Amino acid sequence: MHTVEVRDERGEVLDRVHDTGQIAALAAEVAEDPWFACLRFVDPYGATVFNAAQAGQLAIEITRRGDPDDDALSLIVQMADQVAGEVNQFLWLLGD
Repeated sequence: MHTVEVRDERGEVLDRVHDTGQIAALAAEVAEDPWFACLRFVDPYGATVFNAAQAGQLAIEITRRGDPDDDALSLIVQMADQVAGEVNQFLWLLGD
């Protein structure tokens, strides 16, 4: 499971959501697939941080591979898109 946070450059948490294992499962599925340049590097146990450019790519990859009816994944994609459109925001995925 991951806690997903949008943080500013000072580390202040601007938004937070908890998944129930979806991100880790997707990352494991694509771990050897070079077409998933961001998703395959998500650490299931530690912290993974994405900048604006990477967050936009992550949103595309989750949308391409994830279940479109999964509410948690939809929220994570929205958060990644938010980071992609802002300066000095980062998407943090904090594994258990």
